[in-house]
Amino acid sequence: MGVCGELAGDWLAAPLLVSMGLTELSMGASSIPRVKEAVRNCSAESSLWGAVRRRESAKEVRALLEGTAKLTCGRT
Repeated sequence: MGVCGELAGDWLAAPLLVSMGLTELSMGASSIPRVKEAVRNCSAESSLWGAVRRRESAKEVRALLEGTAKLTCGRT
C-alpha cells in the first residue's frame, strides 16, 4: 500500500507513514533525497504509529513528529 502527493514528500511525515506499514511513497523528485534520509534514519520508530494514535490533535501529532525527528534524526 502506498501514498502519493505532498504528504509522501514530507520528510517529517515519512517515518510515520512507514511505521503505519506503507511501503510506497510517491513524491516529486526534489523531495526524494530528504525523505530517503529521514526514512533510513528514523524507520526504526515502529512505535511511532501507536504514539500518534494516542494524540488528540494535529498540533500534538506535529509536536511528536518534530520531537522524534530531533531525537532520532538530529533535525527539526
